[in-house]
Amino acid sequence: MAGTNSYDNGDASILFSNPALLVGISRSIVLGTSLQSPQTIFVEEGTRKTFDMLNQKVYTPVFAASYRSLKDSSWAIGVGLNSPFNLENRWEHGWLGRFVSTDFGIKTLRFHLGGSYLLKQKFAIGAGFNYSTVKFDYRVALPYYDQDNIGSSLKFETTAQTIGFNAGLVVLVKQKAAVGIAFRSNTRFEFNEQDFELTVPSVLVDSFPAESFNSTFEFPWTVDLTFSYSAKKDVDVGAALEFHAWGSVDELIIDFSENSNYQEDISVLGKFQHAATARLGVEYNPEKKYQLRGGISYRLSPVKSGSLFPQLPDADNLGLSIGCTAELSKQFHLDFSLVYLEYARRKESRNQNKEQLGGTYKSKSVIPGIALTWRY
Repeated sequence: MAGTNSYDNGDASILFSNPALLVGISRSIVLGTSLQSPQTIFVEEGTRKTFDMLNQKVYTPVFAASYRSLKDSSWAIGVGLNSPFNLENRWEHGWLGRFVSTDFGIKTLRFHLGGSYLLKQKFAIGAGFNYSTVKFDYRVALPYYDQDNIGSSLKFETTAQTIGFNAGLVVLVKQKAAVGIAFRSNTRFEFNEQDFELTVPSVLVDSFPAESFNSTFEFPWTVDLTFSYSAKKDVDVGAALEFHAWGSVDELIIDFSENSNYQEDISVLGKFQHAATARLGVEYNPEKKYQLRGGISYRLSPVKSGSLFPQLPDADNLGLSIGCTAELSKQFHLDFSLVYLEYARRKESRNQNKEQLGGTYKSKSVIPGIALTWRY
């Protein structure tokens, strides 16, 4: 339902959003994946020349399991594995912004462990721990050529790990409605004394003295407010408002161990601002054999004006989603989903440091998903 959740109609994957909801669902194991395939074009200001981001297919895995000793037990636990942040941008060879970015990717994998407890049949509380690993890669061309006209480049590829937590509360109102709040901590990754790959003409090797780099990046803390209501016996509606504290996140800067006129520190991602997402969804359950879902969302971008780099050509977006669940048996359910994201056209002027190109970005993305649930 566009990312909204109801108290008693979900599966173990709700561990990722609000662990307090675990006590409201039956025991289940979920295994699934989704495919992100974003499309972005850049139109240079003045010349109107168009450049295409190469089509990338990024698979996002999902695994989750929940356990309750009895159907009416007042406690539940859950474990899960997901990939909450997946970004992979590759631009066509020789494009206008190659001296800013040719390749950029951030991929995360996060393990969750959480539990929840029901108090007086009215309040559900939950908390969880998570362990995250991130893979960061970035490649940029340099304006130096050898005698065979072969270009130069810098390539960075590294990983880091960190821990975090989440917690939630759900208040039940007359068994038909539920109001929830969830908090997820920030996750900060540090890349210390990392190697990188430098390709330059031999006569310039001594002009690039650095042998390693340091960098730090974090994903922000978030707060989610949710509301769900059983409008009829076979209809559930849900709404959610999410706040993302991107404004507290520093720039992503590659800090070389040593600088020179040729080798200066690189600003990979610019300044951010706080962002938010609103969601509204509905689920129709006419028969136990299948369920139908639909929803809409609107997200405000965290990328500030003046910090729109080709590594992250983000913009406000409108999302439409549909989905269905087919009951294969009393224990096995098969879920299908499809999300369409339409990003606002975003025009920016070239900045003084040339990290921001002058022109217009336009993006869209289609995300199909599939999952198998075993209710045991």
